[in-house]
This record gives sequence, structure tokens and C-alpha cells, in this order.
Amino acid sequence: MVISLEQVEQKSLRDLVEFYFRKNKYDKINYNYIVDKQRKFDIIITRKRPNDKNEKKIGVCVCDIHRSVGLNVLRKIQHMLDDSEDLDEAILVAKDFSSQVRKFYKSYDVKLLSQAELKRNIVPSWKY
Repeated sequence: MVISLEQVEQKSLRDLVEFYFRKNKYDKINYNYIVDKQRKFDIIITRKRPNDKNEKKIGVCVCDIHRSVGLNVLRKIQHMLDDSEDLDEAILVAKDFSSQVRKFYKSYDVKLLSQAELKRNIVPSWKY
């Protein structure tokens, strides 16, 4: 599936995330995985490697706000991952991350994915 730069610019962050994971051939995409009464992951992706019998479940939290995401959100996602029994990883997707998040994210089990990285993967010729 080919998508132009103009189409990418018009899509919401959640639509870009869905397109990104479909393009990268994840096996299943589900929505609204509830951890408890107050917390949920927006998207759950499942991937099964060819040489591995087990499926890998990844919780994706899309934080579509108009400012950079802070360390408190990263901690919240880490707690959600710890409280979930059947998720293996978590990914936090946002337009931008604060300098503290970029500095300390390696000490957490949460991976970061920015809007710019999504766009770069979807449209390889995109210049930012």
C-alpha cells in the first residue's frame, strides 16, 4: 500500500500508528486493551516470529496531545505494563517527547515512537 506525503500529513496520530503496524506486517491489531478500571492501552499488536512458537503481545499507547510527553506518562505506561499479565512489551507513541523522557527511557521497558519516526517509515522520502 502506497501513501503520499499529503495523505500522511492529513492523518491523525492514531491512524498513522495503525498504518505503520499494518505496513510492518504485524499479525493482529486489536483495540482498547483494558488493564484495570482506569487504565487501558489504545492498541494491542500481536506478532509471531517464523522460528518462534509463542506470540508476542505489545501494548501501544497513543498520546495525541499538543505538547511534549513527560516522564510521568512514561512511568504510567511502565506501571500498566507491569500490571498486565499477558503483555510482553509496551510502546508509547507521541508527537514529541520531553528531554527527560529521551534521557531516561532506557531504564524503562517502554519503547518510544515519535510522529516523525512514523512518517519517515511510512513515506521514506519524507524530509523533516
